[in-house]
Amino acid sequence: MMSDPIWVPDCTDMMSARYAFGDQHDAQSFCLKHYFF
Repeated sequence: MMSDPIWVPDCTDMMSARYAFGDQHDAQSFCLKHYFF
């Protein structure tokens, strides 16, 4: 699933939105939880 290009932009977009709030660690775990597991 990690190599599927469809999932990468969504994940990056979600992380970017959370980075704006300063939730960097939460962004990573949220991204991994919802897109890779």
